[in-house]
Amino acid sequence: PRELYAPVRYTLEQSGKRVRPVLFLLAYNMYKECVREALYPAVAVETYHNYTLIHDDVVDDTKLRRGQATINNIWDNHIAVLVGDFFVSASLHCAVQTENHRITAVLSRLGRELSLGEMDQIDNARQHSIDEESYFNIIKHKTASLFKCCVEVSGHVNNANEKELADLMQFTEILGLCFQIKDDIFDYFEDKA
Repeated sequence: PRELYAPVRYTLEQSGKRVRPVLFLLAYNMYKECVREALYPAVAVETYHNYTLIHDDVVDDTKLRRGQATINNIWDNHIAVLVGDFFVSASLHCAVQTENHRITAVLSRLGRELSLGEMDQIDNARQHSIDEESYFNIIKHKTASLFKCCVEVSGHVNNANEKELADLMQFTEILGLCFQIKDDIFDYFEDKA
């Protein structure tokens, strides 16, 4: 629909870091050279990530992301939710194209983890209370789970050795925690760039 075209295009034109598809492709390349078949799962992960950002902006009433106006700021929450839904549907469509049900299962589990992290964050904000354990639980569910998902999907595409894949997932979970901690610390400093 024409009403979705502009906000979808706007989202796709944003210059994000694209860390998650890069993680997927790096992990994929550990098993074999990247080929066209790697694109569907990589796009599935990135469009899923876009969906989470759009819905997160609605929940948090965020007006700017990476210095750019958010979908809900330009259009409104109704359009933003529908655009987010469009992205999650596109993600699942890409996952189905792989003909590997484990990838769809990973994305399904990821949705639950992200929702738990968001609910914990909302609960902590309402209680004006957060401790170290709660903080790590939130970022584990919200950020690290997406990082871990990238390599897990890559491993399933390549029928990776379970032990090797578990080690790689543990590494990327820790990487995701570090990524979010750094991101949160930078929120306290003005970005001169």
